[in-house]
Amino acid sequence: MNTTIRPNVALVEAQIEKESIFTWANQSAGAQDYTALTAEILTRL
Repeated sequence: MNTTIRPNVALVEAQIEKESIFTWANQSAGAQDYTALTAEILTRL
């Protein structure tokens, strides 16, 4: 995989609150990184 998940405070906060990053901070860098990773995975299927 080429996508990197950058360190991001919102990712930690979402885990603490037991929420997905997409519910907790949909516009955060962490959400963008996981969206990019998902897209990358789907292109390889």
